[in-house]
Amino acid sequence: MNDTLLAGLLGSGTTLLAWLLGKRQSNAQAANTELDATEKAVAIWRSLAQDLKKEVDDFRELVLQLRKEVDDLRSENTKLRHEINELKDNKV
Repeated sequence: MNDTLLAGLLGSGTTLLAWLLGKRQSNAQAANTELDATEKAVAIWRSLAQDLKKEVDDFRELVLQLRKEVDDLRSENTKLRHEINELKDNKV
């Protein structure tokens, strides 16, 4: 009877110990998986941010070019209006 009880206790203890160690390993693997997923998400966001920064820089350059062109056209328009007004004044 004692041998049976001892074998049962040893079996139960071994099972409990294996379960605890397995649970600990499973939790560690879950944490590693979560960390890997987070690192991948950060890498994706970093890549997107760099792409967006480049687009913003490109648009900034385009805006500067367009502003210069608008200023040039306004200046030319002003000169032409002035010339038209002079021609009108000379005709009258």
